[in-house]
Amino acid sequence: MAHDGSGAPFRSSIPTLLNILGISFLLFLSRSAMSPLLLAVEEQFSLTHARISRAFAMYTVGYGITVFLSGFVSRRITHRRLMPLAAAVAACGMVIVSMAPSVLVLEAGLFVFGVGFGLQAPTAISMITAVVRRSEWQRALSLHEVSPHLGMIIAPLGVVALRSVVEWRGVFVLLALLLSVQAILFALRVRAGNENGEAPSFEALAALVRKPAFWLLILFFALALASTDGVYLLIPTYLVIEAGLDQATANTIFGVSRILPIAALFASAFVFDRLGPRRTIAFSVAGAGVSVLVMGLTTGVVRLAMVFLQPSLGALYFPAGFAALSGLSPGKSRNVGISMVLPLAVIFGVGVVPTLVGQMGDTVSFGAGFVILGTTMTLLGPTALLVNFDGP
Repeated sequence: MAHDGSGAPFRSSIPTLLNILGISFLLFLSRSAMSPLLLAVEEQFSLTHARISRAFAMYTVGYGITVFLSGFVSRRITHRRLMPLAAAVAACGMVIVSMAPSVLVLEAGLFVFGVGFGLQAPTAISMITAVVRRSEWQRALSLHEVSPHLGMIIAPLGVVALRSVVEWRGVFVLLALLLSVQAILFALRVRAGNENGEAPSFEALAALVRKPAFWLLILFFALALASTDGVYLLIPTYLVIEAGLDQATANTIFGVSRILPIAALFASAFVFDRLGPRRTIAFSVAGAGVSVLVMGLTTGVVRLAMVFLQPSLGALYFPAGFAALSGLSPGKSRNVGISMVLPLAVIFGVGVVPTLVGQMGDTVSFGAGFVILGTTMTLLGPTALLVNFDGP
């Protein structure tokens, strides 16, 4: 398919989209399983909250570096070949994690997992926007964004079920097996995506950095990821330590809370059509910020309500954010914008933020960390109204 957005209708592209979603779902399931297993791994290696948060953040280092360099890989390997390769690399990372005798080996495995995830992320978005015609990008990207939330639902519930049968290492072995099987199925089934990406060039980068929207999207992706993935890593521990719930109850509540974001994603195309990119981005970032802020300030039923509301508001951002980001670059260089924005956003949102909030959990409280993050998002979200997110 051409890269100019003249791809196929959404409906006829569904088989390809579902195979992309399959790999994306298993990657997010694997990453999300780290959250409910955090306390078990922490106890295994006798670590503090801050130290285990830093260890799990190693995957963001591998992810960020690889996303930045992914254009050099996709220039030589087509998107169709790169997707199953990414899943295979991530599976190797899960195997290393499952066998880790020390924290250093655990971090190495998480880094390798991040490398696989980093190969997949820009490839998936580039492949979707190449296969599906531009007028239906929002629908296709909304479908793809179901995968992280589906992973966030199943991970805590699955861990509760599996932990009665196997220890935490067995969970990661199972995830490695599932990733390997999906990589084989993708390679056998998918025939679309025979395009190559483009390595970052001075011309492509110069065109991006001149646009105010590019810099704001880095900020918004970082904040959105901090409020969803970054907060996600810590909420089960937060509910156990500061809300007084047992681990099984906390993980069950946490898993059920991730059902609402899927409903929000199905509504996101309607919201986007009515509000447009600027207001959708402003509403989702500021709204998620308010919910994180309230979660950190309150107790009881209100706090649990925010656990449900916060990911639903955050979910509205990503289809709009990816559509705006894809529209900043023309044709074949579309992956360049993604490979520039995501590394910085992920390192901050999924690496720095949970590490700092984990440190706050050791020294003050997790709630205080949530208040700082929520206040920042609430104040910065409305700045999206000041920038034009139209395409090139």
